Amino acid sequence: RTSDALARKTRRFCAMLGVAELTCVSAAVPDWVAGDALPFGGLLSIEVWRPAWMRHVTLTSDSSVAVKALDKNDSIPPATVAALRARLSAQGGKCVTGEHVSFPITVAADGERVATADVSIECRAPSSSALMAFLDGDGSVQTAAVVRPPASCANPFRVLVALHGTGVSARSSADSYKFKPRGA
Repeated sequence: RTSDALARKTRRFCAMLGVAELTCVSAAVPDWVAGDALPFGGLLSIEVWRPAWMRHVTLTSDSSVAVKALDKNDSIPPATVAALRARLSAQGGKCVTGEHVSFPITVAADGERVATADVSIECRAPSSSALMAFLDGDGSVQTAAVVRPPASCANPFRVLVALHGTGVSARSSADSYKFKPRGA
């Protein structure tokens, strides 16, 4: 009864503010590099907010990209933003450079569909930067941008680490570094 009263109060508060009953957005989404079998890093994060309890939360997708939740039997308290982590796998084929692979992910609680997050993964050329997804030390899914060395690079690969965070996205930071042959 206490949680029902809290849910009613939260709904009234949301109505006063003009906020939706439920929000669901894709937060950390990797790119898919043309020729690779699955999205870079194979992880995804969906942020969910709802004024009522969500128990036994599951993620599903009926598309060419399969989704498997990393978190088992999640319960999300009312009015809490939660990041639901998932592993992605391709159900067939590879992507084509420039293509956007779009698919819905259904969020269900107690066996009932409560929201759908529309996810779009960009297919990038192997020679361009790409966002990869990884599990951070705190368990959250984060993204980082990677620029692969050119195929013509005969010397041992060197690694350049560029830290961002001052209003520059990971992709913009990576795109600022380009290969330039000596003497060019």
